[in-house]
Amino acid sequence: MTIHSLGYLRLSSVDVDAWTRFGTQVLGMTADRSPQGGVAFRMDEHAARLEIVAGESGGVSGIGFEVESRDVLDSLTVSLRDQGVDVRTGTSVECDVRRVRDLRMMNDPFGMPLELYSGPSLVHDPLETVHVREFVTGDLGMGHVVIGGPESDEALEFYRDALGFVDRNTMRAMGPDGKRGDERITFLGCNRRTIRWR
Repeated sequence: MTIHSLGYLRLSSVDVDAWTRFGTQVLGMTADRSPQGGVAFRMDEHAARLEIVAGESGGVSGIGFEVESRDVLDSLTVSLRDQGVDVRTGTSVECDVRRVRDLRMMNDPFGMPLELYSGPSLVHDPLETVHVREFVTGDLGMGHVVIGGPESDEALEFYRDALGFVDRNTMRAMGPDGKRGDERITFLGCNRRTIRWR
């Protein structure tokens, strides 16, 4: 498998200050202002696992998946393009904003912005957190992300065949009446953690 972890999540919001309070006071992460007028949250030595950027509407600006090296990133880029995926190389400015050395950008079948990268910038200053002694990251990355959208063969093929994720399991989604309906949640993984959508 070439993607080894969920590296970061970038969200846009009209209220960066509210996110700053939530990220520090509720989630217990360390926050730094970013040059783009947003806030970058640290959970470990990575400069930003979660970044909130100012925007006119809320949404996902980018889901960053880390690969081991530039060679792996180049190989994966060639494979994706051979499969018809529109992949573009991030500019030096985009790399600097995300604090990574190399960056590739694309959309999944739902239009979700995905970013593949190598060479994250690391910060070795002491990390001050509240509520938790430490976050479990390391080789497992940030954690997992839930992607909303209808399950489809195209989406499954993209994550499994193009990106190399593996099936974990599925379950029926809980409806508003508290009963399981026909909608299915699919769990995929690139390591012991998972990505899922409903």
